[in-house]
Amino acid sequence: MPPARALNVQGRQKSCSECVKGKRKCDNGRPRCARCSRQRLSCTYPQQPSKLPASPAFGDHSSQPEQVTRTTTELLEADAAPGPFDFDEIYVATAVEDQSFDFECATAVTSLSSFKQFTGAANDLESPIGSHSLYSPAKASSFSWTHIDPQAKARVGYAMVQLKRAPQMMVESNSTLWSHAALYDEYMPRPMQDAQAACALYNNMNDINTDFVIRHITSRVGELLTTPMPTGSVDVAARAHALMLHQVMFVFGADVRLHSHVEALLPHLEEVGSVLLDLCRQEVEPTGPLPLYPGTAARSAWRSFIRRESLRRTLLSLYQFVALCHLLLGRRDACAPSLAQGNKMTLSAHLWRAESAFDFAVVWNEKKHFVVHDLDFTEVLRDAQPDDIDDFANTMLVGLQGIDDSGSDEKLGGVHFEK
Repeated sequence: MPPARALNVQGRQKSCSECVKGKRKCDNGRPRCARCSRQRLSCTYPQQPSKLPASPAFGDHSSQPEQVTRTTTELLEADAAPGPFDFDEIYVATAVEDQSFDFECATAVTSLSSFKQFTGAANDLESPIGSHSLYSPAKASSFSWTHIDPQAKARVGYAMVQLKRAPQMMVESNSTLWSHAALYDEYMPRPMQDAQAACALYNNMNDINTDFVIRHITSRVGELLTTPMPTGSVDVAARAHALMLHQVMFVFGADVRLHSHVEALLPHLEEVGSVLLDLCRQEVEPTGPLPLYPGTAARSAWRSFIRRESLRRTLLSLYQFVALCHLLLGRRDACAPSLAQGNKMTLSAHLWRAESAFDFAVVWNEKKHFVVHDLDFTEVLRDAQPDDIDDFANTMLVGLQGIDDSGSDEKLGGVHFEK
């Protein structure tokens, strides 16, 4: 009797999935075969399926985890999702029926140097959005960053870079572009405590602790969504900040199980955004100089500025992020022009970065600051100096007007895109 054949755990298929689907001969090139490289396809090879632990659903606190049945094809697609350095393509889940945004054309980015300069990271060769697979039960369809309309790219790219930084900023400086470092000095609501802990875990996620980190993040989000909407301004801000940080982790996280929650969180972001909108419209802009002594007035004005401008920045950043999420999901009509009406914010990098009430009062009295009404940046573009503009202001300017119409490279910190 002839000896038994050894079991081939990966099956007979040797060609990549795209060549098999197209019934084309594959040269088995790694990491990409010649055909996939030439046609800018996502080149994946069959792997041994492994059962992925299902993430707990939002609000699911049962003692026994829900058993989720997935087909072998789905498991292979999830295991073979492109890594974070696959520059060519990003993947979004189709929110509607099997609808494709697949592109195969000659237009492409001709150089990576502009993106390295754009992100400020010499070793980070991924696009500002990154390479992701937002998983949904529907068939995932490709959506290429390199083929987004140049005007749209010029508006969203800078914001994407800044959003990706948020979890690291929160851990390192207790702040984000929309949340002042001293906002929670006196009181940090529970949602922000949980979100900051989740950011620390997310920043250190690796192959060993991935399952634990995902369970922790999704569990904290589930708990947050079961709590009622707060009424106090700091508590509302904390809820918005927590949801935004978790959504950043869902969008930019390397694991497909995080991406599956992106769309589910959007209605909750929009809900807290409407509450923020009402709070921001109640804020009153102070006028006149501040006395340096005694310090009571300066301290009160500083704390009021921190709360007021954190609310305003959060509102604008939240709705910008929501619009970007809709864009990633293949929807192009997510902007709401009515949000500009009645909106105000104070733009001054010097005021935002003041480290004490005394420093704040000095800057308030001696430096020009810009109160932007209805998102009209005319005065800022005309009179602001480069050191008046921080990353938040840059994000708003570029998002609203595009990189070319936002001012000189010097005023925008030298940020520019490849044409």
